[in-house]
Amino acid sequence: MHKTVFLLLSLVASVVGVEAQNISGKVVDERGAAVSYVTVALLEASDSSFVTGVIAGDDGSFTMAGQADNRLVKVSGVGYRTVILSAATYMSILLHPSEQSMKEVTVTASRPVFKMKEGQFVSHIQGTVFSQLGKAVNVLQQLPMMSSDGTTVLGKGTPLVYINNRRMRDWNELDRIASDMIKDIRIDMNPGAKYSSDVRAVIFITTVKPVGEGLGGEIGLQESASDYWNNRGWLNLNYRRKGLDVFLSGSLNAFSNSRYRREDAYAFEYNGKDVDASYDGDGYESSKSGYVSVGFNELITPKQSVGATYAFTRVFSSNASQEYQNRLSMGADVSDFATGIHAFSHSSNHNIGVYYENVFSDHLSLNVDGSYAHYANYNRQSIVDTREEDNSTLTPVSRSSADMGAVKTVVASSLAGGKLEYGFETTFTRYRQKYDVEAGGNDVLRNSDNLSRQSALDVFVNYSRNFGKVYTQASSMSMPTMITMWAASIWMKAAGTIIMCCRHCQSRMI
Repeated sequence: MHKTVFLLLSLVASVVGVEAQNISGKVVDERGAAVSYVTVALLEASDSSFVTGVIAGDDGSFTMAGQADNRLVKVSGVGYRTVILSAATYMSILLHPSEQSMKEVTVTASRPVFKMKEGQFVSHIQGTVFSQLGKAVNVLQQLPMMSSDGTTVLGKGTPLVYINNRRMRDWNELDRIASDMIKDIRIDMNPGAKYSSDVRAVIFITTVKPVGEGLGGEIGLQESASDYWNNRGWLNLNYRRKGLDVFLSGSLNAFSNSRYRREDAYAFEYNGKDVDASYDGDGYESSKSGYVSVGFNELITPKQSVGATYAFTRVFSSNASQEYQNRLSMGADVSDFATGIHAFSHSSNHNIGVYYENVFSDHLSLNVDGSYAHYANYNRQSIVDTREEDNSTLTPVSRSSADMGAVKTVVASSLAGGKLEYGFETTFTRYRQKYDVEAGGNDVLRNSDNLSRQSALDVFVNYSRNFGKVYTQASSMSMPTMITMWAASIWMKAAGTIIMCCRHCQSRMI
């Protein structure tokens, strides 16, 4: 009996040990010195897909949960060659200096300083080689745990970005921040309850105070040709006086006759018959779009600031044409026909953002952030099938629009040696989509008109404190204290029968 129990316990322990296996190790340079704060990523060997990742500590050591079998470990860091090795339970990884400078930047500054502070990964940028990279997005591309395009955090997805504690609403804002204007960047990999549950990472960019006053800017024009023409022009203006910073930026983009070819073939069985389908043809695309943004930031006092931004994005026209030859055979039946598709669309997007921040003292601060966005889109397609026996035309048209508003207030204060943050966020959304079939459909496709609205109010509390070298954080977010939802749908058959469905619900939760 005792022997049986012992064997069962041993089996359970071995299973738990396998499930809880970790991969650990240390990263060193050619001199044997520890290389700190490099990115260590675990990848699937089959397709190099990302599994998990960590940042090596001050002493170059790392530990991450996961199985080593059939996996790879990728290690990358600033100034070192990237290495990819077969994963093992324990690894000693040697990094060699990179022979190339980053994007041919002349290295006359020091390497950036990385450290962990209050649960956040902090990168000091000012005066380092990163300050010579050009734009803010170029700096993000070089940071540990960031993707190669600088827009996602590895394993965490797309982050929220705050610039001087003001939420960034458009990634184009990064083009207005020169790398030598960045003081530091903080990446929070475990944001608290003051952010929604789908936010898995937050980036904070702090800039240095602009030097000099007056009007400055740049204007550019770029034209290129390969298989198609591509034209781009941009303008950036900035006016500074004392604590006031006013900016204007815009761009125009156009390309035409972008050509591509598509060929596909399928084989499958349907109702006991072999089906072979194939099509091939050419496609052409062209587009014209523009963007403009204007706003200001004002430093009222060294601890009090306010600002606003308006951005407008417009796709004036987007055209796509495709001509395909189709062949379909099912058993003895063979059908050949041609398909022509033309799609036209245009869209517009308005964004307004305002913020206010006041640091009353070292123990109390207030941050208010508000935004409003309006989006509208029009899309029309014309699909023509040409066969020996007859021709058919289908012309679907869709129109959609959306509005979103949000206000977030955060109060931060000192409490019991730690930091207490609390506040609320209220949101409102409205979305409408209309779908019409101008030609064809044959009672299969229905016209529709859908409208939905939703509003919510969330309250959150977040407390953090350091206990020596240990950083702790406790968060709580209430369920929405009030949700109001309304939706309506109208759909019509081509024959003219109209059916309408509406619903309205309101719930209150404590």
